[in-house]
Amino acid sequence: MVANDNYDVFKKILGNMFDYSDALDAKMEKDKTDPSNLYKKGERLMSRDKHEEAIRYYEKAAGLGSYEAQEYLAELYLYGDQEINLKPNHTKALKWFQKLAEQGNDDAMYQCARFYGQGWGTTANSKKAFDYALKSATKGNNEGLKFAGCMYLKGEGTEKNEAKGIEYLKRAARQEDLYAHVLLFCYFFGKQMLEEAISYHKLIEMNKESLNEDDKKWFEDVTLQLTNW
Repeated sequence: MVANDNYDVFKKILGNMFDYSDALDAKMEKDKTDPSNLYKKGERLMSRDKHEEAIRYYEKAAGLGSYEAQEYLAELYLYGDQEINLKPNHTKALKWFQKLAEQGNDDAMYQCARFYGQGWGTTANSKKAFDYALKSATKGNNEGLKFAGCMYLKGEGTEKNEAKGIEYLKRAARQEDLYAHVLLFCYFFGKQMLEEAISYHKLIEMNKESLNEDDKKWFEDVTLQLTNW
């Protein structure tokens, strides 16, 4: 009996520390606005095949600033997912790639360049495409370097500047980027600058097995042309 009396005394002294309901309510409210918790909830739901509900939680988390959720949604909407019967949605993908680009993600900057260049999920805008490509390239992204380089060469979205274009492509090529070698070969071959064309042809030859099937056929054709030049 004494023990119970003491317990009641302690409860009275400590007051609402013994009342967990307020703490639980506070935690539940926090969970609703904590992007990390919302993202984890989305993961759990996705693992249970509750796809639509999971995506709603990813959207909430991304909207509240979850970087992981923004990355996940950008890729999900770019490619879609046949397993969960979700088709690509380029408008939504662009939205999240732009959010990521604002935070300095160079891959997202490159993706935004593609979207504006192709008019995916938005109106095609070569100026915006170039601006995003240049930002990506400035951070050393190889895809951004190639994209910006080609736009300089063509004068799309910016004033034509072949010297700049070649500079950017060569920066990508120095990272052993196979398709930077292809682009440089095409440029020099088209300009009939044989020595430079051959140097990049040799680099492509060394890694030609990494080309896709269409490009392998193209490479066979240009190799034949080069030997007959």
